[in-house]
Amino acid sequence: MGLILLGSSTCGIEDWIDITTQQKEVLVGGSKFPTTYLIPKTSAAPSWITGNHMSVAIRITQKEPIPSFHSILGSPVVSTSANFHGGDELNSFEAVQRVLSSVVDYIIEGPIDSSAKPSKIVDILTNEVIRG
Repeated sequence: MGLILLGSSTCGIEDWIDITTQQKEVLVGGSKFPTTYLIPKTSAAPSWITGNHMSVAIRITQKEPIPSFHSILGSPVVSTSANFHGGDELNSFEAVQRVLSSVVDYIIEGPIDSSAKPSKIVDILTNEVIRG
């Protein structure tokens, strides 16, 4: 499986993606609903990010703390669900700490939106909605 990147821009991964100026405008232009775009990868994209896929998945957001992290690190961060693939949903900070603290470097406590849904996933080449 590939991983989804979360950043405030494409800064730091420009050499991983093959994107036109028009597609980049769509990507960074913002959306009313959180949207992850699948963008064709280059040979520079690491396989531990892309998995067996021919694209890099990235969601651009200006919602804190992502812009701060991106600024400090100089690149997007890996976005992940707070549960193991196919496992029970972890819907509290305490549950996340209990299950994941031994396998992640740092857990940030923040507001939980229990009504939030996973981001929409769109192929930037075709505009096909993969997950809506």
